[in-house]
Amino acid sequence: MDAMNKTTSDKLKYVIFLVFLLSLFIPFLQKQFDLIKEKPLNGFFDVATFPEFKKETWKTGMFQQNFEKAINENLGFHDWFVKLQCQINYSLYNISKFQTVIIGKNGYLYDKGYIDGYTGRDFIGKERIELQIEKARVVKNELKKKNIEVLFAFAPGKASYFPEFIPDKLNEFSSKDSNNYQCYINALKKTDLNFIDLRNYFISLKDKTKFPIYSQIGVHWGQYACYLAIDTIAKKIEQIKNIRLTNFGINKIKLGDTLIRTDKDEGSLLNVFSELPFYKMAYLNLTYSSDSNSVKPNLLAISDSYFSNIVATNIVDSVFSGWSYWNYNNGESSDKNDKVFRLKKEIEKRDVVLLLATDASLAAFPFGFIDQAYELYSPKNKAYYILKQKEYKLFILETMKNINTNKVWKKQLIDNAKQKGISQTDEFINAAIWCYNEKERILKEKINN
Repeated sequence: MDAMNKTTSDKLKYVIFLVFLLSLFIPFLQKQFDLIKEKPLNGFFDVATFPEFKKETWKTGMFQQNFEKAINENLGFHDWFVKLQCQINYSLYNISKFQTVIIGKNGYLYDKGYIDGYTGRDFIGKERIELQIEKARVVKNELKKKNIEVLFAFAPGKASYFPEFIPDKLNEFSSKDSNNYQCYINALKKTDLNFIDLRNYFISLKDKTKFPIYSQIGVHWGQYACYLAIDTIAKKIEQIKNIRLTNFGINKIKLGDTLIRTDKDEGSLLNVFSELPFYKMAYLNLTYSSDSNSVKPNLLAISDSYFSNIVATNIVDSVFSGWSYWNYNNGESSDKNDKVFRLKKEIEKRDVVLLLATDASLAAFPFGFIDQAYELYSPKNKAYYILKQKEYKLFILETMKNINTNKVWKKQLIDNAKQKGISQTDEFINAAIWCYNEKERILKEKINN
């Protein structure tokens, strides 16, 4: 009896050992032969490549570290195991594996950038914003001479629209006035620049709208919100250009049982197996009407990704005769025959330049366009050089602060100072001046094409 039990026990040990060995080899077999089709992870991921062997990196341990990372990320079922970890984090701990995805209260999802924009963690400072507005006033006046209007628009953000669902530990700010949105609005109100505060408009409608503005698991505004936004923008363009655009309206609204991609974009980035909770979003069928008095102006929209949702409604195609959307001011020629992109030529084709951003991108707004247009159109008079000197001083001060908070950069500059036999402060200033000159070089290169 004892011998039989021992034999059974030995067989069980062998089975367990074989299963263990097989489990080690299955990922390699999957990678080699692609036995089971895997769905890739949602989002943008750079898979590590195997490093080249070098004595220097071997001695420092960097080779081993990079080699281990490459093995892990190139194994079969890697994406499946990542999703399993994501599911465990979500189901058991209500957290996301990816730092940019924030799980709020009641299943509401946020991108961290929107929370930072709302709370002011990404505040660039009143001085820099007011400098942009000073430049914008000059640009506006010079372009108006060419019958081109400039229009600023501030879209709502998921965090500013739904602050009540932000996790308590992230919903903290020192002052509601110390954020990019409020500083832009305060500065614009003191000028004659054209602007629309869509963020405030949507918040004022929050308890009145019949249909959702944002989905529970997305961070971009929905179709109904896009309709309200472009309708407001169109009316403003009619006012400042003294024209009448093609009329458009809602023919039919359907509440979808499933969500389109942009209404579940943040949920997709969670990379979990389970279905996330969501409420129905409104999807629109639109009608258009025009007559002999209707005008279709040419529009240049410089915006973050929020404008792409407006484009998807097809309203832009129907209301404007020609239009271009430069995502984060990445300009493209609107004429396919132009082999070289020419900024001045592109601007002067337009009737309206729309500059739009939401909370998450206001730290970079207006994405370099006003700087470029200012260099192109500002008269090179005394006011121009005074403002450029002001910009130079502000840039140097900000760069010096950045150096002191960047440990790697700071150490490198301190080492450089020792080698040159100069003070750390002098080397910091030299680095800041170099950065400014490089910024100006790139700017001039952009506008001189």
